[in-house]
Amino acid sequence: MYGICESHQLLDEWRRDERTSDTDIDPSFPEPAKLWTPHINTLFSDDTKSPKQWLVHGPTPDYSHLLDKLSEVDGQAGPWTLLDGYIREYSVEYDQRIFTFVRSLLIDPAQKERLVAEFYATQYPGNDAIPRPHGDYYTYGGEIPWSNRFGTPMRDESGAVQRNLQQAFSYRAGGEWIGIPVEIPIWDWNWESYHSQLNQISGITIPSPSICESLSLTNRRGEWDFYDSDGNVATLYRASHMDDKSIKANFLYIRTDLLRQYLVDTEQTLLWLLWGERGFDESHFDMVEQLRSDYQVHANIHKQVFLYLGWN
Repeated sequence: MYGICESHQLLDEWRRDERTSDTDIDPSFPEPAKLWTPHINTLFSDDTKSPKQWLVHGPTPDYSHLLDKLSEVDGQAGPWTLLDGYIREYSVEYDQRIFTFVRSLLIDPAQKERLVAEFYATQYPGNDAIPRPHGDYYTYGGEIPWSNRFGTPMRDESGAVQRNLQQAFSYRAGGEWIGIPVEIPIWDWNWESYHSQLNQISGITIPSPSICESLSLTNRRGEWDFYDSDGNVATLYRASHMDDKSIKANFLYIRTDLLRQYLVDTEQTLLWLLWGERGFDESHFDMVEQLRSDYQVHANIHKQVFLYLGWN
């Protein structure tokens, strides 16, 4: 009925061209994310067995081998470059956990030193200090990336896609926000799965509308991998879920040659900002209380920056 009313322009003007939030079935029936678990070195040991030792002096995970020029990912020949990722590791034996956001930002090369300095100077880089990607909630999986309903906030009145340009580490001064200009290369697909038992897939990270359009990417059936104009795999989205909860992760990779093409076209380079927290199982409220002073000064935060070297 909503669609009929929309077609006959019977909806209030502010709701026209808007898909109802009560959409309960995605007729493209997208598939779950494909599973792939890369090699990750163990972080947990007797050296950081005590709670304070782990929280304050625990390790910074090394995921540099997952970032760039991977010859293959999940059996797909590359090389591949990581656009975005999230990794959560947990030790049942030590009851410790550590999570890491792997965020890539596209930036004017002249601004990269400023961005790195701001990142390390920021005690807690959460709370949108690193801009979050935008996303879709009521776009069908099969409408990505060709439909104007994909990435609507990034389209002008004609439907043309705009780059997702935001400001990192911004602050308000003199009535305006000042920050470091960056481009966000990813987009979130956040289908509200609670509307239907038939479509439970949600929380998928995909390339931004600008990257999809610039590189002429297309999808196939219900996959979350995208293809180039020659029919070759262009991007890969993979998730990791271990039965013992030791690893939970997701990764979005793009073929290195396609990324290089986009960076050349937009005259930008890429940086990876990796940050996260060491902690304990959520049930240990007493442990958190004992170490409250360490949490307050963010002693549990770990941070790293990696520069894109894809030009070599």
